[in-house]
Order: sequence, then structure tokens, then C-alpha cells
Amino acid sequence: MMGNIPVRSIVLLVPSGGSGSETLPLRLIDKHIRFAFVRKKLKASYSHMGRPSIDPELLLSILLLGYLYGIGSERKLVEELRMHLAWRWFTGLGFDQDIPQHSTFSSDMA
Repeated sequence: MMGNIPVRSIVLLVPSGGSGSETLPLRLIDKHIRFAFVRKKLKASYSHMGRPSIDPELLLSILLLGYLYGIGSERKLVEELRMHLAWRWFTGLGFDQDIPQHSTFSSDMA
């Protein structure tokens, strides 16, 4: 069963105008790229039974962060995601939501 995360549950306390924040890489990527196509492409691969999986859009956005910032270790990537507010915003994870375990990425890559 394909999992689904709620839409952006974080409120950022960053001024939106005049601070240059529009040029930050994650804001530019978020403005121009949507990962909704992943859900459509993978829908047939998921069963309707069983417990829900981790949202494929979430996994892709976390992996993209790893590639953008040169993090090759899944453990390090998950640890960095715990600390960076902008990364949580980009992935759509709220403070009360669990981050996937590092082993999720390792088993998905195999």
C-alpha cells in the first residue's frame, strides 16, 4: 500500500520578501519541480493490502537532498535531515513526523 504524507505541515518564520530567500536552491527547486509524477508511475507497483509504505515522493526528495549536498551515506543523510529546518520544509516533513530510517534507503537501492 503506497504511503502518503500530508502537504507541507511546517510554517517557516522567514521573511519572504527582500531577503534574497527566493534564490535559495531548495526554494528554486520547489518552485519548478514537483514529484507527483512519481506516485503515478509507481502506483501499479504497490499492493492495496498490507501496511502503508513510506511515501515515494518523500523518499525521492530526501535522496535528491543527498545528491545536491554531496552526502553519500544514508545514515548521515537521515542525521542531517533531523537538524535542517529547510530540508524538512523541502521534504514536507513536520516536526512531529518520523523520518525514514537509514536502512529504508539501503534496502530500496538494492
